[in-house]
Amino acid sequence: MYSEQVNGSNAALKVALANQAVARLEIDKIAPLVAGKVVSEIQLKSAQVAYESATAQVEQAKAALSSSRINYNFTSIKAPVSGYIGRIPSRLGSLVGPTDAIPLTTLSDIKTVYVYFSISEVEFLRMKRSGSNGGVDNKVELILADGSRYNQIGKVEAASGNIDRTTGSISMKAIFPNPNKLLRSGGACQIIINQPIKNIIKIPKIATKDIQDKIFVYKLENGSKVGMTPVEVDGETVDSYFIKSGIKAGDKIAVNRIDMLQMGVGVIPKIISIDSLK
Repeated sequence: MYSEQVNGSNAALKVALANQAVARLEIDKIAPLVAGKVVSEIQLKSAQVAYESATAQVEQAKAALSSSRINYNFTSIKAPVSGYIGRIPSRLGSLVGPTDAIPLTTLSDIKTVYVYFSISEVEFLRMKRSGSNGGVDNKVELILADGSRYNQIGKVEAASGNIDRTTGSISMKAIFPNPNKLLRSGGACQIIINQPIKNIIKIPKIATKDIQDKIFVYKLENGSKVGMTPVEVDGETVDSYFIKSGIKAGDKIAVNRIDMLQMGVGVIPKIISIDSLK
């Protein structure tokens, strides 16, 4: 439709230019006759007015052609960036406009990918104290949806200036290189923030039990019985907790079949290393 408008406007301009040329010829024909007093001067003035009218029609036709080309150019959409294009719901010939609720498509530039996440106020303060300047230069890792570790290291680029009052968390943004285009917009993942921790007890998550938002372990007592002991967590990884209080170095905790254990139950302990659980 818009291409036909351009063709029609272009044809109208050619007609206007032809009429202008005819009007110019009429002036050139009458001018010598007026000089020789063969015809009256009024005929020359009429020819000049006709030429001016034809010239105005040419300008009008040029404006119409320009408007048609602008409308036609709106039918060709050029992306400002390169990337992966999503689904295109509209078909060729569909009439679309800026008020449409559904976008034409979604274009994702995934050379680098931003990952948005939140951390608690306690974790944020720990990052500050560890010398990472609020995470601006802190290196982070990514665990993908299938549990595998992403092979590129990212860094935290920005942190929110406000703490969410409802959750007590701070919004963060990390940037990751994506050379193999493995990461896609809208994907789910986990963030690992590596921080130096000294004099901390690390236990596997399989050795813990969650009861009413509290974390417990079964600690060996009196050599052959276990007791449920609450612990305070100071941080975590994908499969481990860092314990702040509740147990101390040298304590022995149950790591297998803890759902079958009860307070005071006698056991025959088998001492194993935490490293053997990896």
